[in-house]
Amino acid sequence: MQKREEGIPFQKMCVLFRAGWNSNQLELVLAKRNIPFVKFGGKKFIETAHIKDLLSLLKLLVNPLDSVSWIRTLKLIPGIGNAKANSILDKIRKSSGSFEVLSEENGTTIDKYISPLYHLYQKYKETHSEVKKMVSEFIDYYRVLLEKNYDDSKRRSEDLDAVLGFSLKYNSLSDFLSDLTMDPTSLSLDKMKPDDTDSDLLNLSTVHSAKGLEFDLVFVLNTTEGIFPSSKNTNIEEERRLFYVAITRARKELYLTRPSLAQSRSGPYYTKLSRFLSEIQFPEKVYELKLMSGKSVSKNPFANQGSFVKNTNDSFSRIQDYFGN
Repeated sequence: MQKREEGIPFQKMCVLFRAGWNSNQLELVLAKRNIPFVKFGGKKFIETAHIKDLLSLLKLLVNPLDSVSWIRTLKLIPGIGNAKANSILDKIRKSSGSFEVLSEENGTTIDKYISPLYHLYQKYKETHSEVKKMVSEFIDYYRVLLEKNYDDSKRRSEDLDAVLGFSLKYNSLSDFLSDLTMDPTSLSLDKMKPDDTDSDLLNLSTVHSAKGLEFDLVFVLNTTEGIFPSSKNTNIEEERRLFYVAITRARKELYLTRPSLAQSRSGPYYTKLSRFLSEIQFPEKVYELKLMSGKSVSKNPFANQGSFVKNTNDSFSRIQDYFGN
């Protein structure tokens, strides 16, 4: 927002990332702050099927008569098709949204999945509990259904951790769901390119989707070991070329960012700076901007690893010379 206030429109900015899921947390924050954006190279986080599944489960705590969420939730359960889902929904409507209807499935073939869901809803139906605790327990329940419904459940499961992390800031489930599902005129376009839209939207893009394009201001997310370069790609030269593509998208300013701490299912951990930044031959041309407690401190990054900001032009051409054309 500071750069936009300085006169740079959103459409001249781009946030780049190694893989589509790297922008999950950012998308949630942009939505909460009502910042319009468009994403290229993958679906918007909130549009993915598994996130819609989880939100449906949680929405029923706030509105037990949400028919759309009930049908989506019930059809996740093995053994429940359209007819059974509509039958249960009809009973729920007649009972004015009572979760007790689920207990009527005791002893049936679907009880294995219905019973724990019923007890979760009974436990949290007043929605006065800690949001993080609620979301965590529903995620644990949903992971079982995730494995039953999706072949790539392991990858999708990682996205659930982003939702859990986002929930830490909330005291109200209603507020959490409201912020998570609001749509700040954002788009998700798989086939368009970032320069195809005339609206002033912030560009979010995978590096692959941004090839051949340039922007006045570029942010590259997560320049950490394991993310960029990706731990899933053993071809380090391919990762290095992709990093070169990322940093050469900037016409005027390039920001290479990383969090000091990251979150995994096993807990927080300290990140390690990407090896590619240590390969820059002219470190005096790179500056660190360390953000903390609302302050920014600029210094030489190679004295202390952190987040980077670099003006391009001369220094940029030197990096190009190093990485090769």
